[in-house]
Amino acid sequence: MPARHIWEIDSGHIQFSHERVYYTCSRGEATPQNIDSMVANLQAFVKQQRAPVGYILEVASGARPPSASDRARVTAAFNRCAPQIAGVALILGAQGFTAALLRSALTMVFMMSRRGFPVSIFEKIEDAAQWLGPKVNLAPAEIVELSQSARAQMKGARASIGAQPST
Repeated sequence: MPARHIWEIDSGHIQFSHERVYYTCSRGEATPQNIDSMVANLQAFVKQQRAPVGYILEVASGARPPSASDRARVTAAFNRCAPQIAGVALILGAQGFTAALLRSALTMVFMMSRRGFPVSIFEKIEDAAQWLGPKVNLAPAEIVELSQSARAQMKGARASIGAQPST
């Protein structure tokens, strides 16, 4: 089994890949630096692949939509990568008004892209994995485990950052 790769991690975000899936999990507000990193890393990952890839974005309940300029940069990145993307699964953990804002912002990103790939929004990773797995020739259980591993890594990063002495 090919190794997993952590592209970037901090206390609120992780970018992680495994085989043909690129996974981003956001537990807080995405900064312009997070967006820049995701754009560059996604493009590098896609460039390395010979087969179409899947992209998963998991957004926690406390996250807010990115700014208009950040959404434009993400749209441009997906436009560049579109020929190599088999599908995009968006997992929104938010409820109520916040969830509606996130869905609206994410819908705009993917409506504005000239995509040739399907996009679907889910509430749970298990449902996203069932949908995306066949598109990238991975077992849904592998995708679920990828998500669980990524969240554990991010939790470890939060604990590590919290344990550091203040200066």
